[in-house]
Amino acid sequence: LAIMTSTGISLSLRALVALALAAAFPTHVDGTETSSSSSEKAILFRGSLVDDRGLPVDGAAVQFWQTDPTGRYDHPASLADRGGSLDPTFQYFGTDRTDADGVFSFRTYKPGVYPSRPPHVHFKVWVDGEDVLTSQLYFEGESTQPAMLTLTLEEAVDWDGTSPAWNTSKTIAINRGGGGGRPLTPSQTEGPYYPVVDFFEYDNNIADSGDVMDASEVGGGLDSGAGAGAGEETSGSAVGKDKGGGMGTGDDPSTDGAVDTKTASGGLGKGSVMIPLLVVPLLFL
Repeated sequence: LAIMTSTGISLSLRALVALALAAAFPTHVDGTETSSSSSEKAILFRGSLVDDRGLPVDGAAVQFWQTDPTGRYDHPASLADRGGSLDPTFQYFGTDRTDADGVFSFRTYKPGVYPSRPPHVHFKVWVDGEDVLTSQLYFEGESTQPAMLTLTLEEAVDWDGTSPAWNTSKTIAINRGGGGGRPLTPSQTEGPYYPVVDFFEYDNNIADSGDVMDASEVGGGLDSGAGAGAGEETSGSAVGKDKGGGMGTGDDPSTDGAVDTKTASGGLGKGSVMIPLLVVPLLFL
């Protein structure tokens, strides 16, 4: 049995079945089946932003963006390079604002690898609407990057108070012209996959594309008043913050007129799971 496509190409029913299954269950470049983010342990990140004198920086916007656990960014170029689908349960990027102690936080999953790159998280720091630092964070034992850009994961409990998770922390130091001698966080390239959407209003729960979970509601959060002193790394569980705490759209001059690919690029829809259920029996024809 063969079917003629609209372009005049004749495909066997078995080939059509294979194409449908490939679309429903994308694979890694090495041929292994991708996994949902929900099967991963969440990473609870707590950061501290300080200036060159070691003083906390209040009101800065910190942005994270990264791949999902399968190594895909929510970016048209990444999807063109890797193929497959986005994970609809994963947010891919988010923003948090520092408090009076310079503390900010994120909940995410460990990024997946893609060719030639170890797992890493991109970040930007914005102060008074100005991009003052762009860099990347890596994971201990998986790169040769300096300690100031390397995260150590420790066993922890997620915001729900029961699920296993990872804890990690990092102090980020930026030059504010204060004449201080504190070592500054090294800058690194933005890379080609900076989100094409304005995500200053996205929340800090990158692991969940739905509503942000407030850690204070489940007793797993860290008091935001416990900021780190100059030169100290922060520790303890990350604290959730409500969506909408970021900069206004007009504060970022680079994102005017951006199209929101969170809906345009799309992930694997809930109805897509019906494809293999309908076509698997045809494999035996």
